[in-house]
Amino acid sequence: MNEFKKSKIKYIARLLNGDRGENYPSGNDFVDNGIPFINTFDLLNTYIDITNANRITDDRYKRLRGLKLQKNDIVYCLRGSVGKNSIYVNEKGTVASSLMAIRCSKMNYKYLYYLLNSSCGDFNKNYFMTGSVSSNLSSEDVGNYSIFLPQKNKQILIAHYLDRKISELDSLIFFKEKQIKLLEEQRQAMITEAVTKGLNPNVKMKNSGVEWIGEIPEHWKLTKIKYTTYVKGRIGWQGLRSDEFIDEGPSLVTGTDFKNGRIDWQTCYHVSEERYNEAVPIQLKEDDLLITKDGTIGKLALVKEMPERAILNSGIFVTRPLMDQYINNYLYWNLTSASFSQYIRTMETGSTIKHLYQETFVNYSYALPPKDEQESISYYLNNETQKLETIKQSMLNQISKLKEYRQSLIHEAVTGKISIEEMESYLTEDENDGN
Repeated sequence: MNEFKKSKIKYIARLLNGDRGENYPSGNDFVDNGIPFINTFDLLNTYIDITNANRITDDRYKRLRGLKLQKNDIVYCLRGSVGKNSIYVNEKGTVASSLMAIRCSKMNYKYLYYLLNSSCGDFNKNYFMTGSVSSNLSSEDVGNYSIFLPQKNKQILIAHYLDRKISELDSLIFFKEKQIKLLEEQRQAMITEAVTKGLNPNVKMKNSGVEWIGEIPEHWKLTKIKYTTYVKGRIGWQGLRSDEFIDEGPSLVTGTDFKNGRIDWQTCYHVSEERYNEAVPIQLKEDDLLITKDGTIGKLALVKEMPERAILNSGIFVTRPLMDQYINNYLYWNLTSASFSQYIRTMETGSTIKHLYQETFVNYSYALPPKDEQESISYYLNNETQKLETIKQSMLNQISKLKEYRQSLIHEAVTGKISIEEMESYLTEDENDGN
């Protein structure tokens, strides 16, 4: 650390704010093709991806009084996702009012980028020697943070070393994330195959006549939710206000309480006896199947190990079989399938409102096998999906460890814990391997 000098950011970089007030670009200023107007959600990776960024006209850009981005500016978030930052690589651009730019004049921009990300976007007290992290910052706050800097040539070396090492780690992370996506696709295909074709590959098939189902075993029947299922939701006048939630009493189930196909009873609010008793149709029973109808539609949970009493909040349907025509676990897997997802996409074509109407839900056509096959299919899917979930969790753990190592590596490199000699040796070997 004795090779590092201490300096405030404002002495080694320019700190630039975007436009404010009446000169701030609004929705009417945005066009399909133009100069990028960067917002927080565009700060995704090391380099800003302008693919989905808003755009303003060249004339509007020229009239800006505030920040006009340059190549290699570090765009930094001051409000909301404080500390989130990415490097701008285009020639022109500007930013939302919650962002600023750090333009390096006396240090290597890539080194500063790594420095700013050495503690998950927060100010690491080993580096930023004054102040504290808050939910909002100003450019003055950022400028007054003190950091330790090596000589310029060593900044470049450290940045080059981290570029190579981080690229290797990011490739590994990307590969594992791709494997997880393939596992999820495999899981979805397996579920869909089981609930539309069954488990016997030699069974005689027939055309179901339904686009999202295709062929089904000849002895299976085709039916609709409305013919087989009790479906109820909380009606409007029974809606609950947040000030009615209490700490004791019957449990109140909301979509946010759904965890991996079950209900996390520990996160549920509670309601009064009066509110529970006024809505008998949505009082829950053990083994009920619940499905969300607002927001993230189609999220499912089976009611298991229910406390003494529980009831639905808004935004959910409770379902249970009529005349014992199916087992709930089978319908759970059917509604998890690609067939149900395709049906929902078909029904909501042209609609911008994410809502599963009861009329839409009850008219879902699905293949219904005999009860013994429902049991076999459910048993098979319970086991096989659990195997895939175990593999997925292992990969997620590996990704988590790689990200932790990535963060640790940045921290050690920019604090001088990795020697310059070690970095030079690695870069030399890496270049030789590439030749």
